[in-house]
Amino acid sequence: NGNWKKTDPRIDKEKISDVNQSHGGKVLNLIRLTKKWNSRNNNIKKIPSYMLETLIIYYFENKKNLNGQIEINFSEILGYIWQKISYKIEDMKNIQENINILTENEKREISTRLFKEFKKTKEAVESSDIEKKVKIWKEVFGEEFPSYE
Repeated sequence: NGNWKKTDPRIDKEKISDVNQSHGGKVLNLIRLTKKWNSRNNNIKKIPSYMLETLIIYYFENKKNLNGQIEINFSEILGYIWQKISYKIEDMKNIQENINILTENEKREISTRLFKEFKKTKEAVESSDIEKKVKIWKEVFGEEFPSYE
């Protein structure tokens, strides 16, 4: 009656560890980076942490070669999540069914944010102007991101 959900953290840990190892130990840092981006205080509903982790793991399970540049990988992750956020998301443990508990309005808000941020990050990745790149990344990650000097 307490709305408890079945879970087994050992399965999550093993799955995340396997995916991380298959990509040279870089996935965990990208999960942390994406969670940092998601936590920005911009008055928009946040993607639930477990759902975000699950989407990132699914992204990397289907990715054969990890690009060596973190900014490219992060941009691609945002694009992937943008494409998937409005749909059913299966629990990576196969214990729960759909873990996407967002309302339709929340999905639209988050999708709009993801698309805008994906376009910005893509522009930053493709730009050869360092000052412009830093300015864009500061927009994406907020005031904590260092300024160009």
